[in-house]
Amino acid sequence: MKTVKAALALVVLLLAALGASAQGPTPNVEDFFKLLPERYVTHEGDYGRLETLSDAPNGYLAIRDTTAGGAARPVFEFALYESADGDRLFVVANTRYDHACHSFETFFLRHDGRGWGDAGPGVMPPLTPSNFFPDRAAAALVGRHEGWQSYLRHRPSRRGATLEVSLELCDVAVENDLRLNERERARLASLLARRPPSITLRWNRREAKFEFARPGRNKK
Repeated sequence: MKTVKAALALVVLLLAALGASAQGPTPNVEDFFKLLPERYVTHEGDYGRLETLSDAPNGYLAIRDTTAGGAARPVFEFALYESADGDRLFVVANTRYDHACHSFETFFLRHDGRGWGDAGPGVMPPLTPSNFFPDRAAAALVGRHEGWQSYLRHRPSRRGATLEVSLELCDVAVENDLRLNERERARLASLLARRPPSITLRWNRREAKFEFARPGRNKK
């Protein structure tokens, strides 16, 4: 009887191994990038030379502009964040440049094996100017600036651990914002003279969402 049970157990293990082999290797970030629809690839600008950087083992892919002096600047980033139950979140970060301002568009997506879909609002905590400017007057002023949300730059990390978000306002857009009076535009311009404020969000694998890494503390 023991011999029969051992033989049956061996057969089950062999069938499981054959099934895993038939499924093929687990798709990586490069495989998913090839499936990504063009509507999520919205980076644009007067780029002279672009290069693709792929770090598939760490779930990261980027397209970088190498024409500017100094370090190459990513204009597109595609990163994988895995949850504890094996589900995947993809952060797709695009940079646009119109010869005056850089603006940003970021998508949070899931792939269910059949197609892409929005991950929903619960994956990100709500962000307001007060997350970046502890001074209430400054935060209120930024909140009045037309389209300030389009200057939120999301920088996904390799290995799917954190997400850095910076608020990179554009001086030209501030100068042309008719919602603000001259004094308010001057005040907002003075804020631009500083390093863009940023916050770090931590990926919670158990709950499959981003959380503030250090509540109440910003980088300046």
